[in-house]
Amino acid sequence: MAEPFDPYHGWRGMPSEEQPAHHDCLLAIKPFERNPEAIENAADQRMLLPRIFQVGKYADLSQKLLNDVANAKVCLLRSEKKAYDQQLQAKGAGRTNR
Repeated sequence: MAEPFDPYHGWRGMPSEEQPAHHDCLLAIKPFERNPEAIENAADQRMLLPRIFQVGKYADLSQKLLNDVANAKVCLLRSEKKAYDQQLQAKGAGRTNR
């Protein structure tokens, strides 16, 4: 029996041991990125592939990944970023970007 499809691994290349990904990793930007244009562009790029699968077999998974990317984008572009960065630093931002 085939394993269930993992969109984070299949579409984003994130192995299960790197999940759940922090926002920077999910958008494939360097930790603590400050440039809003870089954050916005990265989020837009990360939404392209899941949008292809919005209809069909992987529609639910596509929507979940799109929501996660959108939430990461909002968090990193708004005032909550400072609190998010502090949480990430406390945990240790040693994960790799994908």
